[in-house]
Order: sequence, then C-alpha cells, then structure tokens
Amino acid sequence: MSTSGIVVVVVPLVAQGHLNAFLHLSRRIAAHGIPVHYWLDEQPPASVVYVAFGTTTSFSKEQVGEIEAGLKSSGQRFLWVCREADLGDIYARDDKYNEVDKCGVGMIVRGWAPQLEILSHKSMAAFMSHCGWNSCLESLSMGVPILAWPMHSDQPWNAVLVTEILRAGMMVRDWKKRSELVPAEMVKDSVSQMVVGEEGKMMRETAAEIRESLRQALSEGGSSKLEFDSFIAHITR
Repeated sequence: MSTSGIVVVVVPLVAQGHLNAFLHLSRRIAAHGIPVHYWLDEQPPASVVYVAFGTTTSFSKEQVGEIEAGLKSSGQRFLWVCREADLGDIYARDDKYNEVDKCGVGMIVRGWAPQLEILSHKSMAAFMSHCGWNSCLESLSMGVPILAWPMHSDQPWNAVLVTEILRAGMMVRDWKKRSELVPAEMVKDSVSQMVVGEEGKMMRETAAEIRESLRQALSEGGSSKLEFDSFIAHITR
C-alpha cells in the first residue's frame, strides 16, 4: 500500500492469521459483561483514548502518577488498563478481573480488558501504547492511530514505523529519553493534540486508510490472501 507517497509492504505471513478476526467482527463485546463496554457505548465517536502498555512492561509509582495526572488534566475521555503489574512487578497476579474506577471523564480498569474489542469500538480516538507488534497490528487494523511510548525490544522500531513512515501516530516520549520521567504535562499535550488537534484528525484519517488497505489485502482475491495461498501451494506440492 502507499501512504503519502511512501510504499509500505505488508508481510502476508504476519498479517494473515492475526488480523483475520476484524473482517467479520461484530458487536459481540457486550457479551463479556464487563462494565467498560457499557461505558464506551455512552461516549461520542472518536473521543476516547485507550491506554495500555502490554504484559511485559512496568512503571515506577511516580510515573504512574504522572500518567494519571496527565490523562485527567487533558479533559479528554480515556480508558486506562492499569494492571497490578504496571506498578512495578510484571509477574504480579491480576486478580481484579472486572474492577473498574470511574474518574471524571475517564475510566481505569484494574485488571484484564479485551483489547481488540475495545479498539474496534466507534468511540476510539487513539491508542496510547508501548508499540508491541501485536498492539500495532490490532490498532491499525481497527483504524486507530497510536500514541507511541516504546519500552524495549522491537518496540522503538515499531514506533518509528507507525509515527515516521506510516504517519499514523505520534511519539509521547522520545526513545533517547527513555530513562527520564515523562511529566504529566507531556502526557496531557499528547492526548489533547491527538484527540482535538488537527494533526490528530489527519492521523485518524491515515489510520482509517491503512485499515481499509489491510481489509482489502486479506479479503478473497486480496494480495495477502493470494500470496499466502501461493506459499501454502508451494510448500505442499
């Protein structure tokens, strides 16, 4: 596919199985019975920032406090999955499966949340993410731009792909400053710019274009489907 004059190759073997779920995704999310779904239904379209940092990331209590202060002071709606593991121990148990806290215009989930279903909701405006590859695929397959906060491993490169090449997101924190505390003001500015700023609007449009390109590639007769079928035919002949 092409975005702003830049040709991007979608690798079929990566996308084929993982993203197939979004092709026929319905509003089955309410069946989970988790309060966040009902809360999302009450929010305007493209108004909520979903915040989650994966399962292998932890923050200091000070950083968690800055994130919370930034989200609240932005005045924008947010849904933050803040697990026990985010508070310093990535091996901590998440026993608070369904526990949620409403705070102003936002909601904090103290446990697990169905990420793909949340990202598919019409209320989504952006995803503040660590930029793990699965999260990037899930977000862009749903047409949701990314507020990039890479932590380790492949995440810095994924963040560059999303922000500088695809132009479907913006950095919250510069990777060169990864050892520094991200202040609440920086979180606030990033969220506000993405939700109500002109740049954020353009990124949502770009993310929507990427979503449609992925859907076409994975549909019957699409490029990824054809390449995958060709690969299977080659190794089984």
